[in-house]
Amino acid sequence: MRPAMPVRRQFTGACGAALCVVVLGSPPARAEAQGDPAGGACGAAAVLVAVHVGVPSMQSALLCLVNRERAAAGAPALATSRRLRRAAQGHSDDMVARRYFLHTAPGGPGLVRRVRRTGYLRGAPNWALGEDLGWAEGPAATAAALMNAWMNSPPHKAVMLDPAYRQLGIGIALGTPDPARPDGATVTLDFGTAR
Repeated sequence: MRPAMPVRRQFTGACGAALCVVVLGSPPARAEAQGDPAGGACGAAAVLVAVHVGVPSMQSALLCLVNRERAAAGAPALATSRRLRRAAQGHSDDMVARRYFLHTAPGGPGLVRRVRRTGYLRGAPNWALGEDLGWAEGPAATAAALMNAWMNSPPHKAVMLDPAYRQLGIGIALGTPDPARPDGATVTLDFGTAR
C-alpha cells in the first residue's frame, strides 16, 4: 500500500477532506479460495476480483463493508446517494482515462466542485464532504482488500467512520491510473451530508 500524503478537513460550506490509498500486490491465495471472512455478511462479492464480480456487485459489497465498519464504531449507516455516486463515478472514470491519481483533476475540479455540479449541495447551507480514493490491481482488486487498506490507514479510517456523514456515492472504474497496470479497479468513495 502506498498512501498519498493525507489532508483531512471537516467543514461547513467550504472545502473537503481528501485522502488516497493505493493497494498493490495480491492477497493470499487461500483467502480468496476459501471465501475470506472479510466478506462475511457482505457476501462473496466482497472477496471476488472486480473484473469477475462486476461493478454493481462490487459497489454493493463496498457499501455493506463501509456500513459494517461504521456500525462497529457506533456511527450511523450511510444511505446511497445518486448524486454523490455520479460525482464519484465521473472522478474514477477520469482518473483511469487521463492516468492520474489525485483528488483534484489536472486543470479541473476538486471534490467540492465535482459534487456541486451534481446538485447535491443545492440549497444546503450546512454540508460536509469527504473522499477516499483507492486503486488495486489483479487479485487485490477486491472490495475487501480495498477496505482493509483504508481501515489500516488512520486518515482514511477517520473519513470512513466520521459520524457527520449520512450518504455515500461509490464510483468504480475498471482499470487503473497506471498504464503499466491496466488490470484492476479504481475506486472513489464520496461521503456527504447536506442540510
